[in-house]
Amino acid sequence: MFKLAELFVEIGSNLNPLNAGLAQARGKLTAFTTSANAAVSGASMALLGIGVAGGAAMAAGLWKGTQAAASLNESLSKVGAVFGPDAKAITDAADLMAEKFGSSKQVIIDAATETGILAQGIGGLANGPASEFGAQFVKMADDLVSFADVAGGVPEAMRAINSGLRGESEPMSRYGVILQEDQLKAEALRLGIAKLGKELTQQQKFTARASLIQTGLAKTKGDHERTGGSAKNVQREIMGRAANLLSDVGQAALPVWSEILTSVNKAFQSVAAARWVRHLLCIPWCDERKI
Repeated sequence: MFKLAELFVEIGSNLNPLNAGLAQARGKLTAFTTSANAAVSGASMALLGIGVAGGAAMAAGLWKGTQAAASLNESLSKVGAVFGPDAKAITDAADLMAEKFGSSKQVIIDAATETGILAQGIGGLANGPASEFGAQFVKMADDLVSFADVAGGVPEAMRAINSGLRGESEPMSRYGVILQEDQLKAEALRLGIAKLGKELTQQQKFTARASLIQTGLAKTKGDHERTGGSAKNVQREIMGRAANLLSDVGQAALPVWSEILTSVNKAFQSVAAARWVRHLLCIPWCDERKI
């Protein structure tokens, strides 16, 4: 029989690793936040939700930052895997747009990567041209957002463009771009990629759609730069720069955060393996003799 007195003694002794692990995690968390406060302005830290007000607030801020950094790393890994060294066309576009307009790097990379994949799969383009295609069209989507005040930002604008590239005509018709079969055939003939009376291949259709979308959105080109001082564009810029800053802070915190999680995980592992935990979890349906 597992006696109550023995249970309390074992609980006390097995909590020591947990307390030690949590203390170590708190120490690392406090040290990182102190150095981060020294490197980043107080206003920026407050904006990101990271400060010295308390351990919970610090942990929440670091959690947001590290999640943002980890997500950006996943996007960078994906674009690198898809396009290899040619991914630079997309990452350079993301860096430029982040610097110029405050665009979220992850949003730009994700949107351009998806479009580049379409250019590979349907358009038959090699890595280099497909990556450049994605970079070109994400800039187009960014101008469309500014011109038409697209509520969902670049992701929504890019979804409409990608739908058009796949052959769905309705999403782009909202922005005045017509992608019906007759228009595709006429555009393919104009581009010299098809012969009269011949059925268009999927690659030819893709090329024709891309050309019609570019022509249809020509009026939006450069709109973000022209109207960058508008209230809506300034609001988008603030949100994008905040997202990039959060990711930058999270990137610096990732090694520390990984150490913190490892410490806490080890502490919980030691507690979870303890006999008193299994005893409490079994009550009242377990046979104590088998614990």
